[in-house]
Amino acid sequence: MSFATRNILFSFALSFALGLLCLQVQAADESQAAVPLTGTEWHLTKVIFDGAVSGLEYGSNSPVTIRFDKSGRVSGRGPINRFTGTAKWSDDGSIAWVGAGMQTTSMAGPPDAVAREDLFFQILGQIQRHRISGSQLILETDDSNSSLVFDR
Repeated sequence: MSFATRNILFSFALSFALGLLCLQVQAADESQAAVPLTGTEWHLTKVIFDGAVSGLEYGSNSPVTIRFDKSGRVSGRGPINRFTGTAKWSDDGSIAWVGAGMQTTSMAGPPDAVAREDLFFQILGQIQRHRISGSQLILETDDSNSSLVFDR
């Protein structure tokens, strides 16, 4: 086999291998992007308030949740109380509470839990953007200074 033929075969084999690698990377990206906002119960894992991570931290078994359904209904549980409301969101990442906004139950709790709940609902009421990154849902205020990070 001549040197030129070997170079052509080597170039072809290298191009084929790189093409397969690109297809695998694209498939991995598409599978991560397939996580829908709706139909998933998201569990709060991190709260950022005024640019700093707050003490309102939970692990993957977080009791604080949020769920979006296709009709625009949003529901979940804060540190103490349940909540529900209606929101509009779009693929560009905007989100807004509509109608009466958000309604909550009114159960009492210990002072530290009430403080965490007040912070959670304060930020949730100001959310204007959403994005999904891997397995996380990130809800942010318009200035990105405060956010709620959820995991599925």
